Amino acid sequence: PEHLCRVISQRLAGLGSAAEQAIAATAVIGHQPDLALLERVVDLSVDDVSSALDTAVKAKVLEEYPSIPRRYGFHHALVRDLVYRNLTADECQRLHRRVGEALEDMGGDAVGPAELADHFALAGDGLAERAACYASRAGEQAFAEHRYEAAARRFRQAVSTLDRVGGAVTTMGRRCQLLLK
Repeated sequence: PEHLCRVISQRLAGLGSAAEQAIAATAVIGHQPDLALLERVVDLSVDDVSSALDTAVKAKVLEEYPSIPRRYGFHHALVRDLVYRNLTADECQRLHRRVGEALEDMGGDAVGPAELADHFALAGDGLAERAACYASRAGEQAFAEHRYEAAARRFRQAVSTLDRVGGAVTTMGRRCQLLLK
């Protein structure tokens, strides 16, 4: 694995700032980010995003899915993992916040509350209330679909997210409701 990490790091080195931004955002978004979402997350023009993605594809870091227009993914899961692990905590939180907000702006219901909960939970304590709300909605959705273990996992996520922000009376009341669910 160490040799592979060196090879991947060498491949990533020197791709340029725009490509690095696009690759980092792609790592945070997930496995097959939509180009429209990526354009909302990075601080680049549409042309710069396209150029950055072309650079990443040519370097065999990302690949474009011909069967799904405007979708990109990592050439290998190890590449995504390495890119994600090399993000600083601040970069990671900032990108998760931007992804969550962009998904909400694009109609968050299309991706589902679970994905929004995950992004906002990783976006830092300032967005913990939003993360807990989406985790609770994801739990309710899973419960309605008779996926009880997934529901319990999402309700636990909501509780642990609320626990991070402290013990306000309203938070304690919500915490109790979530524990009962």
